[in-house]
Amino acid sequence: MPVASTKINNLSVQLKGKQNELQNLNEARKRFQEEKEVAHKKLELFRKRLEYHQITLNKALSLLPCVRKELSSIKEVVSNKLDNWTGLKEEIFVQIKTISKVSLTEISRLTQKLAEFQRDKVSLQEEVKHLKSVSSASELKSHQLQTLRQQESELQSRCCELQKEKLDLTNQVETIGLKFQEATVEMDHYKKLIM
Repeated sequence: MPVASTKINNLSVQLKGKQNELQNLNEARKRFQEEKEVAHKKLELFRKRLEYHQITLNKALSLLPCVRKELSSIKEVVSNKLDNWTGLKEEIFVQIKTISKVSLTEISRLTQKLAEFQRDKVSLQEEVKHLKSVSSASELKSHQLQTLRQQESELQSRCCELQKEKLDLTNQVETIGLKFQEATVEMDHYKKLIM
């Protein structure tokens, strides 16, 4: 009986150890599941922000042809109506060319940035899958998401600057229109004097 009792006690100790080990494994699995859900939520938030910036950029790109068309029309009208005002025509042409070039360059740069963010998003999605087997990588991915968030904020600021440049372009076009009106009035005045 003492041998049997000792054996039972040993088995009880082993069973208790296995129960503790199972409990630890369950707790570790629960922590990993929570970390995976947090990473998934961060990825979803980042995806929505990327979609928002894609929509904003598409709107800016859709407005660009209209702006270029309006600028072209203004240049043609000024050229036809003010043949003798070569100095003013040259000034308008240089302003339009400079503004268009800067806008196209900036939009191209932002488009490339957005493409990089899309590639980073795909990469992060693959890395989130990898987190299922490697939980220690969660801290590194969190840092990468923070870096992308900062880059996203910089992109948003640059988009705001581009909107401001567009507003400046509109103001310059209005200024050019006023100059054109003044020139037309002055031309009519000289015509009346001559007649």
